[in-house]
Amino acid sequence: MNASMTVTEPPVTGPRLLGNRQVRVLIVVRVVNRLGAFALPFLAILLTQTLGASVRTAGLVVAAFGAASVASRLIGGRLADTLGPRTTIVTGLAACAIAGCGLASAQSIWLAAAAAVLLGLAFEVYEPASQALLVGAATPGRRPAVFGLLAAAMSVAGLLAGIAAAILAPYGVRWLFALDAGTCAVAAGIALALLTPDRRPRHGHDPGTPRDRGRSPWRDRRLRRLFAANLVFATCVLQSFVALPWTLAERGVGTRGYGALLAISALVSLVAQPLLRRSGQTWVRWAPACGFALVAIGVAGYGGAAGFGGFAVACAVVAVGEVLLAGHLTTLAAALAPPDLIGRYLAAFGVSWGVALIVAPILGSGLWTHGGAAAGWLAAAAGCAVLSFAFRPRTARELCESAGDP
Repeated sequence: MNASMTVTEPPVTGPRLLGNRQVRVLIVVRVVNRLGAFALPFLAILLTQTLGASVRTAGLVVAAFGAASVASRLIGGRLADTLGPRTTIVTGLAACAIAGCGLASAQSIWLAAAAAVLLGLAFEVYEPASQALLVGAATPGRRPAVFGLLAAAMSVAGLLAGIAAAILAPYGVRWLFALDAGTCAVAAGIALALLTPDRRPRHGHDPGTPRDRGRSPWRDRRLRRLFAANLVFATCVLQSFVALPWTLAERGVGTRGYGALLAISALVSLVAQPLLRRSGQTWVRWAPACGFALVAIGVAGYGGAAGFGGFAVACAVVAVGEVLLAGHLTTLAAALAPPDLIGRYLAAFGVSWGVALIVAPILGSGLWTHGGAAAGWLAAAAGCAVLSFAFRPRTARELCESAGDP
């Protein structure tokens, strides 16, 4: 069995978890960047209301951004393996800042479209590099906790970003993109100044083995299985983002209730962090199945909730499940990768979220149209329930035992 999944370590407390300087700095970098990431939902508004584009044109530009963002993650994975995590993070954030300035200052539809595509190509470049850096900074038994802590911090920062957007939106969408660019630039500066420089291989020395050099992550059957599972999960979760506001409106809860649910989700994500600090092979094998089961119960609860209290309980259950999955699925993906392909493996695994972002709105709106809210929530719950069964401890053990095999 791969050492990354068999090392038994003592439970990790909060201070010990943040004892690694690389982890602390990276979380600060990502939080600063996330605090300004409130402008993207306003891209269509910038194109239509400010620059006079048609709805069709705006839709095409947003779709082009989405396609470019999928490619950006693969680009980031390759750069992380060749240039190193810090260089890739700084490069990606700096490119986002430049593209954000282009959107803030664009005076024509075509310039805005070009800036949007550039932003898409840079949008996820730093993600695989961030994950690869955490893999290198944390010992194997602590990786689920580190990944979970990053996800929780991003959730809280996202909530604060939404509040900032609500305050700044009346001043004009250009200011939103300008401030987004500013936070990207500040985050890039922090990363450049405080992250440990990447170690370069000695001249003429290639640390990769002949078997690993040039190998594509997509040829790994185990990664394809993990990718497929995460694609189903991501589609269910993102479909709920589309359907939840509709369901709340239909049942008289309103938009304020949606904001309160986001706050509950962020709070629960922080409170549930000790679940990721537990160690032991039994817990590692059970955690994915438990996470999928909790998400299934929670989204089923969305379908049956009649008032805010029911939605709040369902939201808390989903948040606990997502905490478990955010830490352990990424850890499994990293455990499958040869040392010199970690960035590319994590990038390939993460592409499932980009694909789900395309599939989920189409699927969610179709289910809503033909079967109502109940059909959408039941489909999402069924998908997660199937994943819970598929990721029973035996499956997790098989993935762990084969990690590191060709």
